[in-house]
Amino acid sequence: MKGQGLGSERTIALAHSMRKLPFLRVVDFSNNRLGDAPLCALLDSICDIPNIVDVNLGHNDVGTNAAKQLAVYLATRKCPLRRLSLSSAGVSDSECAMFVQSLEKNTCLEYLDLSSNSLGGSEIENVVNPDLLTGGEALAGLLQKNKTPISTLNLAWNIIRLGGAVDLCTSLRVNSTVVHLNLAHNGLRREASVALGASIRVNRTLEVLNISNCGVDSIGFTVVASALRRHPTLVLVNASQNPLGEQGARMAIDLILWSPETHLIIDESAVLEQTKDGTYNRARPLGEYNLNLETPF
Repeated sequence: MKGQGLGSERTIALAHSMRKLPFLRVVDFSNNRLGDAPLCALLDSICDIPNIVDVNLGHNDVGTNAAKQLAVYLATRKCPLRRLSLSSAGVSDSECAMFVQSLEKNTCLEYLDLSSNSLGGSEIENVVNPDLLTGGEALAGLLQKNKTPISTLNLAWNIIRLGGAVDLCTSLRVNSTVVHLNLAHNGLRREASVALGASIRVNRTLEVLNISNCGVDSIGFTVVASALRRHPTLVLVNASQNPLGEQGARMAIDLILWSPETHLIIDESAVLEQTKDGTYNRARPLGEYNLNLETPF
C-alpha cells in the first residue's frame, strides 16, 4: 500500500479488514497522508496479527496517540516485529521516548529507522529542564541496556546534538548489538565526536559507521581516527562533509596506511576546510600553545 495516498477513511477500513489476514507478515503504509486516527487503527489491527515482522509507517504524521499505541505494541511479550521504519514521520523527542522505552522489553527488533524526524529538537529545553527526556537520551538508555537486538539503527537527518548526542555516542561503549549506525546530518560536533572515538576504542561490534555532515572538527576526528586504527570490525566509515582541516586530513591518511582494510570516505571540501582550534601547527612548531587537561583528548 506504499504511496497510494489512501487518506484516513480508506486506511481505517483496510485496517479493520487486516484482522482477517492471520498470515500477513509485512505491512507498508508509508507515504499515505495518514495522521493519528488511521495510524492508531492500523496499529490496533497489527497487535492482533501474530506473524507480522516488518512495519513501515514512514512519510506519515505520527502523533502522540499513535506513539502511545506503538509503545503498547512494542512492549508486548508476543511482539514478533523485526523491522520498524518511521522515516519522515514527524517523530518528536517525546514521541520517540514513548516507544523507545517500551523497546527495553522487546527481544525481536533488529532494524530501526528513525531518519528525517525531529529527534533532538528539545535539546535546548533539556539544558534548563534536565528531567525532559530527549530522543538521543532515550536511545542511549536503550543501547546501554543491550536488551533489544537492534543491529541496524538509522538516525540520519535529525537534530541530535548537545547532551543527547554525547549520551548516544557514549552508550556505544557498552553496546554489543549495533552493527550498522547512521548518524549523518546531525549535530555531533566536537564533544560528541570525542565521546564517539572513546567508545569506539572499546566497542567490538560496529562494522559500518556514517558520521557525514555532523560538524566533526579536526580534534574530534583525530580521536575517532586513532580509535579506528585498532578497531577489529569496522570496515566502512563515512566522514565526508565535515570540517576536518589539515590535522584531520593527516589523520585520515595515517588511518589509510595503518588500517587499509577500513574503507574511509572523506571529500576534498572537508580536507580544505581550515579550523582555528589551537592544535599543533606543523609549519610553525615554535608557536605558543595552551595545555588544557580538562578533557582527555
